Amino acid sequence: MNGKISRGCHKVHQSNFPTYFQMIKNLAMTTKDFVKDDFRLSDMTLWEERYTVCKRCEQFRNSRCISCGCFMKIKTAINASKCPLDKWNDIQLTLKD
Repeated sequence: MNGKISRGCHKVHQSNFPTYFQMIKNLAMTTKDFVKDDFRLSDMTLWEERYTVCKRCEQFRNSRCISCGCFMKIKTAINASKCPLDKWNDIQLTLKD
């Protein structure tokens, strides 16, 4: 099928993203962390810093991360979420000071 998944009339190219199973696993882990953190969302400063890092990343495609498959406008808003490439670590340390 040449890396394309057929859905009725639509074809989705998935060759750059993780498998559907891995994306579901990533979503489950982020959801678990979100629940453990009492459903806290990032404040606007943290969200903006995280999303700026994502937009500059070579793994960012059409508002998604090709490392984890997540939609980054959503993932960056979840306080407990983590970048799969550990690119947000410095942001959180800076904002805590």
